[in-house]
Amino acid sequence: MIGGFARNGCADEALALFVKMLTEKDFQPDVFTFGAVLHACATAASLSSGRMIHACALQNGFASYLYVANSLMDMYAKCGDVEGASNVFNAILKKDLVSWNTMLFGFAINGCANEALALYETMLSHDVCPDEVTFAGLLTACTHCGFLEQGRAFFESMVSVHRLKPTPEHLACVLDMYARSGNIKKAIELLDQYSEMVQTRSSDMRESLLSAYSSGNLDVRIGRKVGSSMVSTQPARDAGYVMLSNLLCATGQWTEAERVRRTMSEHGVKKSPGCSWIQVMGSTKVFVSGWQEPGPSDIVCVTIHLLDEETRNTMCVGT
Repeated sequence: MIGGFARNGCADEALALFVKMLTEKDFQPDVFTFGAVLHACATAASLSSGRMIHACALQNGFASYLYVANSLMDMYAKCGDVEGASNVFNAILKKDLVSWNTMLFGFAINGCANEALALYETMLSHDVCPDEVTFAGLLTACTHCGFLEQGRAFFESMVSVHRLKPTPEHLACVLDMYARSGNIKKAIELLDQYSEMVQTRSSDMRESLLSAYSSGNLDVRIGRKVGSSMVSTQPARDAGYVMLSNLLCATGQWTEAERVRRTMSEHGVKKSPGCSWIQVMGSTKVFVSGWQEPGPSDIVCVTIHLLDEETRNTMCVGT
């Protein structure tokens, strides 16, 4: 049940069930229990809960188990605590490939590209053979930090040296790197090279390409073609409509953009609202775009408005 809740995004329910399990005399958590509940903490980015689970694992003697240690690393990394993940990683005496990949991904998703690349070199020096997940982490690191040449070299090495078949996730990262650097020609060539994969699982790759077109600095004609393809192949998904509309707005084609939004509405497709959250004194506060919680949120809005005015006044005085 804990694992089921965790896999379906019900972190609070998973944590509550874990706490209830601790009160039972006849049942005690094992390595799989800790792995599942740590996955819930990672999904919810609940660092405080993750630290409590870590303390519980230490108390029960499970923190040194490799499966639990790898789960701890994943939790700390996804909660933004790179130092915590590194401490767990360094304490593992016999690391497996999952350990190396988890730490590498932890660096990658937190913008520590140099650390990720250095870890890869250390990994090779320990005669650990990389797999598809390793290169997904390396390409993610290069994408986030704009390391185009390194990313291209890793992709070529993955295919030619290690004989690994690229997945849509790998291609999406490389496309994103090319698109961000303005090398749209290479991105198109890559799409053509892997056209069969694009036709079957094209969502992430086309989104990466179309996001670059939204800057308005690239070939709008091709951008519209990519966006229209996304809409036609996945009419029930909001990403194609929104990104195509943003592209048209960026290039001043307001009538066309309005037509795309109208088509989206006619198909009953709604844009997924932006959502973020923060933990305050053990309580999670969720903020969803276009929705306000009555009561205390009014005070927050007033405070933000006052801070905005003070900032503007300070800037005016400074100039």
